[in-house]
Amino acid sequence: IALAAGFGLLASASGVLRLSVQGVALASLFAGKPFGDVVPWLLAVVALPLLRLTFITLQQLVGHETAARMKVRLRGRIYAHLLDLGPGSLGTRRTGDVLVAAVEAVEQLDIYFGRYLPQLVVSFVAPVGIFLLMAWIDLPSALLFLAFAALALLAPNLFRTRTNVTSVERRRAYDDLAAEFVDAIQGLPTLKAFGQGGRTGKDLARRSWSLFEATMSVLALNIAEGGVSNVAMLVGAAVTLAWGAVRVEAGDLGLAPLMILLFLGVEVFRPIRELRQLRHQNLLAMASAIGIFDLFDTRPVVTDPATSAVPAGKAIEPVIALRDVTFTRSEEHTSELQSRQYLV
Repeated sequence: IALAAGFGLLASASGVLRLSVQGVALASLFAGKPFGDVVPWLLAVVALPLLRLTFITLQQLVGHETAARMKVRLRGRIYAHLLDLGPGSLGTRRTGDVLVAAVEAVEQLDIYFGRYLPQLVVSFVAPVGIFLLMAWIDLPSALLFLAFAALALLAPNLFRTRTNVTSVERRRAYDDLAAEFVDAIQGLPTLKAFGQGGRTGKDLARRSWSLFEATMSVLALNIAEGGVSNVAMLVGAAVTLAWGAVRVEAGDLGLAPLMILLFLGVEVFRPIRELRQLRHQNLLAMASAIGIFDLFDTRPVVTDPATSAVPAGKAIEPVIALRDVTFTRSEEHTSELQSRQYLV
C-alpha cells in the first residue's frame, strides 16, 4: 500500500512539473517571445505526460497485486475459521450468509486495499505539497485555493452519517437477497413438490426491489457529495482566475505566475476528485467488512482441545498447501485425521 501511494505521489509530482512548464510556455507565447525559444518548453509538455503515465501504471499494478494478496490471505483465514467452527456452528447460519462473507464481501475489499487506501495517502499529501509550491509563487492566491480545496474535501462530511446508514442498509438487503436466493436454489425440488415456487419468487422479487431502493439511495448520496465538491472546485478556480486577472492588470502579479497558479489549481483538486470517485466503493467495502467481522466473531459450538490454542488464520499456508496433496480412496478416513493434524 505504501509503495502504491509512493507511485501515486510521483505521478502527482510529474503532473505538477508538466503544468508548471506548460504555464511558462504559454506565458512566453503571450509575451511575444520567439517560437524557437518556446519549443523546448513545449517538448517538455509533450514528454512529461508519458512519465506521469508510467507512474500511474506502476501504481495500478502494485495496487492490484496488493489487493490480490490481501484476498488470498483473507480467504485463507476465513477457510481456516470455517474449519474451526465445524458443522455445529455453521449449521446455525444460512449458507447464503457464509457465501457472501467468504466470496462477495472479500471481493468488495479489492478496490479498498488496491486503490482507495493508496489514493487516501495521495489526497492528503499531494495537495499540501502543491499548496506549498503555490504559496512560494504567490501566497494570496494559494490561500484562496486552499480555502476552496478544504471546502471540496470537507463537504462530503455533511452526508457522512446518512451515507453510512444507507451503505449498511444496502449490505443487509444484498445479504438477505443472496441468502434467500441460495436457499431457493438448494430447495428448488422441495418448493416445486409443494407448489411454493410462486410464493418464493414473489419473495425474491420483493427482496430484489429492496436492494434496488437501497442501491439508489447510496448512489444518490454519492452524486450529491460529488456535486458539492465539484461546485467548490469550479468556483475556486473561477474566483482565483478573476482575482488574478485583476492583479495582473494592476501589475501586482506577473502573467507567468498566474498561468502556473491556474494550472496548479487544476492539479491540487485532482487527488481529491479521484478520491471522491472511489468513495462509493469505499462505502461498499466498509459495509461488506461488517459481514466478515460477524463471521470471525462466531465461536465454535464445540471446541477441540487439540486445536483450541491455535489462533484463527495460523493455518493459512498449510491449508493452501493441501491443494496439491491427493489421497487414495482407501486412505480417506486416515487422510482426514492426518489433515487435521497437519493444520494444527
